[in-house]
Amino acid sequence: IDAAQNIKVSADSGETLQNYVGTGGFAIGGYVGLGLSSVVNEINGITKASLSASDLGASGDIEVNAYSTHAITNAVVTAGAAGSSSEGVGAAATVAVNKLEGETDAAIEASDVNKDKTSEIGNVTVSADDIGSITSALGNAAVGIGADGGAALGEAADTVQLSRNVNAVIDGNDIGKNTVNANQLTVSADAAHTV
Repeated sequence: IDAAQNIKVSADSGETLQNYVGTGGFAIGGYVGLGLSSVVNEINGITKASLSASDLGASGDIEVNAYSTHAITNAVVTAGAAGSSSEGVGAAATVAVNKLEGETDAAIEASDVNKDKTSEIGNVTVSADDIGSITSALGNAAVGIGADGGAALGEAADTVQLSRNVNAVIDGNDIGKNTVNANQLTVSADAAHTV
């Protein structure tokens, strides 16, 4: 490929998960009111932009860009209540598991870029950007009422697993496709993850 202007290879992805959960367990005239909520969210994908086994040149810029965004949002509320003429026990439990995994990759692999050009060489950029966020809000309410006494139990567990790989590479091989000529060469991998 020989372009008179620019060459651009790009891959973009955006993934969003939203969960809003409410659960209630109530017992009137009984002894135990139990509420239980459980939520599992997982984003696991690969976003990749690459040039492989290629021979290309351009008078302008050559860009290989991979860009991905991911967002997980949870709001989970659980209630347990019991009312009894003797003893009442209210219990509520909430469990949330959030996983953000996968890869964002940008690569020039086993390729010659501007190999035969001696003038009018532009910039070469390989960049991978990954932006992710996990927002989780948990709430419990437990009430136990009885003439002889009452008890209330509440438990919440929130687990976050964030393991995304972000890679930007220029990689040659042993059969000759290893040349990259550029006015300015930029290889960058950036990740911004918030919990």
